Amino acid sequence: MLSLDHFEKYGFTKLESCVDESLCDQIKKKVLESRNFDNKIFLDKLIFEQENPNAFNKNPRPGFNYADKLNDLILIIQKNTKITEFLNKLLDSNYDIFRRKFVCGVSSKWLPVWIKNIIKNDPSANLAHFVKKKHTDITWFHGIDFHQDLIDWQNHQPNFITLYVYLEDVKIDMAPIFLLPKSHKLGPAIFPHNCKLVDKKKGIWSYKNPISKKVLRAKQNIQLAKKGTVFIWHALTLHGTQAAKSIIPRVSLRYLIRTNSRNSFLNKMNKMIGEDLSLSSLRKDLDKKGIAKSKDNKINFYKLY
Repeated sequence: MLSLDHFEKYGFTKLESCVDESLCDQIKKKVLESRNFDNKIFLDKLIFEQENPNAFNKNPRPGFNYADKLNDLILIIQKNTKITEFLNKLLDSNYDIFRRKFVCGVSSKWLPVWIKNIIKNDPSANLAHFVKKKHTDITWFHGIDFHQDLIDWQNHQPNFITLYVYLEDVKIDMAPIFLLPKSHKLGPAIFPHNCKLVDKKKGIWSYKNPISKKVLRAKQNIQLAKKGTVFIWHALTLHGTQAAKSIIPRVSLRYLIRTNSRNSFLNKMNKMIGEDLSLSSLRKDLDKKGIAKSKDNKINFYKLY
């Protein structure tokens, strides 16, 4: 899947056996040693109700991002030849990394019941405002419906890609990534997206973009993969995960990487999708405090096991 043709056609690529497994083990060990990965990362229910926190500015941020503490190890990944060769072809050589962080799929086995009840069927079950402040240097999630990574970038062109590194073997109960091939070609849309599971046995979805008026029928691509596998997808490619059920924390490394070249392959792709791919509003699932007001998570209705 190293060809640009595959990325252009399907909206993603997969680099297998890309990052050395021993490096993945080293990084994962450091992350797991940094704190307890259990229900102790969360606020007490009474404190949560008293503080009634909003969900803004509670993810990794400049000056408080655990990825920065492992910079020496992470730089080895960023200099990986397979990765840099592909990024140079896709983005041109003057690309820049403008976001990087660890993300953890929280298991339903150690998520407090009172939180489960609050977030049930939320399209985006980001747990940021439930987590103690000292642990917000990692992003914690419990599944997220199909979305585009442009979601947080209003009035912004999709001139960036997501690079995602599995740091362990990801099995079916560990919140593997769902990708919807060719969905990037329909352009930007407002989250939650108009996706409908039309063939449960085959995992086929119908997706309608109300802005571009385009329609797609596609088979989901579930990424069960070995540690060291790297995924790269377009900012408009629909993807998501179900809630993790394995007791093993699924810790991964996520980057946003931007092209700075008007003539990059990515920007040429974008021009074929549309002249202006920015939107002033990209989501309608949150209230003024950044907390979910929608209860329509479609990806959770697909039973994997």
